[in-house]
Amino acid sequence: MKVGYLIGILFVFVFPVTMVSLPIVPSVVGRAVAVSSFIFFMAAASFWYGLNPKVRMTRPGRKLNEPRFDVVRPYIEIALHALVVWAGFLFVLLVAVPLAADLVQPERGEKLAKFTAE
Repeated sequence: MKVGYLIGILFVFVFPVTMVSLPIVPSVVGRAVAVSSFIFFMAAASFWYGLNPKVRMTRPGRKLNEPRFDVVRPYIEIALHALVVWAGFLFVLLVAVPLAADLVQPERGEKLAKFTAE
């Protein structure tokens, strides 16, 4: 396994769980750090995967690797890369930006919202 994959797994899965589990970190801060780091690294991974020209979206041994698709395969690869980048952009726009706006509120002096059952 490559070192990059191990670092990615560490930051996407192990770091957020550690931040939530530490008893010395307040739960609100731990959850905020865990969710924001998970979202940041997932967005970065989608852009990395979509913009990397070395990544082949069509895998060997699959239907799109048959000789009859040799002419259109580069266009399919470009379309799949564009789709991944578009999904990453939507993820950032719909998830990361609202989360960042919510995390800035305590810095401005506003109180955090509390949800309680009635």
